[in-house]
Amino acid sequence: IRRVRGEITGAREAVRAAAGRLQRLTRTQEAQLEPLLQMSRTSYQAGLQSLLELLDAYRLEREFHVQRLRARGVLTEALEDLNLSIGLDVTK
Repeated sequence: IRRVRGEITGAREAVRAAAGRLQRLTRTQEAQLEPLLQMSRTSYQAGLQSLLELLDAYRLEREFHVQRLRARGVLTEALEDLNLSIGLDVTK
């Protein structure tokens, strides 16, 4: 019984940690990304920034998106581990 409780506790903590990371990433990136993209677009249109610099801002947007997808994947795995440890489907 202790082993099972330990597995469930560990799985719950993994879900909390993964959900927290995803939430922090999303909040931080949303706060930083849109102003950066807007500034890059405006600077490019005004001739103050090169196309390469604008493309770099879009590359950063893609990287942020990939980070969020990976964080969602970690959360999904943690939820599946919790499902296995308690024998219920907690993803619904």
